[in-house]
Amino acid sequence: MNGSGITMADLAADMGISLTAVSRALSGKPGVSDQLRAQIIERARQLGYRKAVTDEAAAASRPLVGVLVTEHFANRQSSYYQKMYEYLKAYAQAENQRTSLCLLTEEMTAAMQMPPFLGERAAAGMVLMGPMDSAYFTSITQHSPIPYVCLDTADEEHELDSVLTDNFFGMYQMTRYLLARGHRKIRFVGTVGSTEAITDRYYGFVKAMEEYALKTTRAEIIPDRATREGYGFKMQLPDDPELPTAFVCNCDQTAAKVITLLEERGLNVPKDISVVGFDGYLYPGLCDVALTSYAVDMEGMASHCIRLLGRKIRKEAYKRGVRIIEGQLAERQSVRALAAHER
Repeated sequence: MNGSGITMADLAADMGISLTAVSRALSGKPGVSDQLRAQIIERARQLGYRKAVTDEAAAASRPLVGVLVTEHFANRQSSYYQKMYEYLKAYAQAENQRTSLCLLTEEMTAAMQMPPFLGERAAAGMVLMGPMDSAYFTSITQHSPIPYVCLDTADEEHELDSVLTDNFFGMYQMTRYLLARGHRKIRFVGTVGSTEAITDRYYGFVKAMEEYALKTTRAEIIPDRATREGYGFKMQLPDDPELPTAFVCNCDQTAAKVITLLEERGLNVPKDISVVGFDGYLYPGLCDVALTSYAVDMEGMASHCIRLLGRKIRKEAYKRGVRIIEGQLAERQSVRALAAHER
């Protein structure tokens, strides 16, 4: 091919991919992977497509937003935070920013090693996304040389700029949903204290139960993980005679596990037992039941986070503190209303 007359259509044909993919890659728009984007730009350079070089140079000049997330949470098959990062990346591009994702490994945590974008890559701002080791979190927030915003995580002691979903009211709403459908024997599934979000969701559950004069105790909680850092834990449900009529799960991933355990006993959801989750995001194939859940507004959270960080980077006035972005109840097919004699 003659480089002087190369078009995006020529490039797409040469690589055997769609014109849309080429256009998105060269214009910096979402919809293609970082790996494919790099391949398209490199092939465009080889063929002499000059606009690719210009676009790449322009992209490199945009402010860099570093995003840090604990490796364990980002690598899970149904990663909620991978989806959240996609939204962050898209909204950063809309604000003429670029992003760099760093996975916080156990080795980095143990050595208190800062992410690369705080060094030679010189990020203009940083997003701390999701739960992470408390000592590391304290160190990076207290010593960060650049503006930052916490996304889906917070530190009650220091009142950091954070963007959160409504963990307390969301779970309160999910529990009230079950109560309104006749359920009274309800158990909470989640390791309280492992993350701030799970703890807040538990207290939302407790409040709803208390409004119906139903007592709950910590002993009735069903743990779903061993520690803050991991899921290396075998969850156990009560024996059949002690099973409740409904489970309130701290997240959709845990709800899917509960449903699997129930199905292994020959029980059907929702015919025999009802289950609700929290997040509204579950990787396809992990659960064969359409799960009723509190759908977190991930897009709204990402948008607000990027706009807030942009104001901090530009040193514009803004209101400090925690922003709560409400989600909504997503009613699907994992709950059955009880008749009076079943309560």
